[in-house]
Amino acid sequence: MDNQESMIDKLNKLIAHEKSARAIGSIEEAETFAAKIQTLMFAHKLEMSDLEYAAEEANEPVDSELVSEYDLTGARRNTNRSQSWVGVLVNAVAKSNFCRTVGSRIGNGCTIIGKPSDRTATKVLFKYLYDTCLEAAPEHTRIHCSFGTTQEKTNFTKGFKFGFSVAIAERLKVEKTKLKAAAHEQGLIRIDQLEKAVDAKVHEEFPRLQQNRPTTRNYEGYAAGKVYGGAVGINSTKRLSA
Repeated sequence: MDNQESMIDKLNKLIAHEKSARAIGSIEEAETFAAKIQTLMFAHKLEMSDLEYAAEEANEPVDSELVSEYDLTGARRNTNRSQSWVGVLVNAVAKSNFCRTVGSRIGNGCTIIGKPSDRTATKVLFKYLYDTCLEAAPEHTRIHCSFGTTQEKTNFTKGFKFGFSVAIAERLKVEKTKLKAAAHEQGLIRIDQLEKAVDAKVHEEFPRLQQNRPTTRNYEGYAAGKVYGGAVGINSTKRLSA
């Protein structure tokens, strides 16, 4: 088994363990999942020998992968309108795993650019955080908007999801900065080269790419979602109750 297969095997074991923790109701076990994935991927980049890293460079080039919203979330929606909070969340998770994303109108999805193993980690961690947000949103809407109209509740829920995704994006960025700060010089050189390769691939496939900043109109829901997103799932902190 080569180094890449070994890393994927570790990743799959973490996925299986997280699913088992959810099935038996072990919230504490599930909460450590996101941190393990990010740490695993980062350590994989830093701990390889020069020979192993050169082999990975040859066998696992930076490439792109078009994924639909259904591929990412496992949920089907009867609309062609994209969800801005999903875009924010998947982009943040991609960056934390040495990838980038570009939104697509095909299936309300996106193109993920990066190495195959990094794209796999991106999809796994995104799905975990996506499910966490969907689990929390109804309860927070019930508490904060119990006497609101149907439209007000809908707007609050949208704001909550957007706030959650922004908070997760901020936390993942901080965690990545901490990991970089603890890395040795050779590891930082590898990461810098990888990030430049990803940027070059993005420019090659999307030379006219323009970045749009999504917003929300429900600031009460946004604030509630950001508070919740600021404390869930990235480290060993237990999932908060509403």
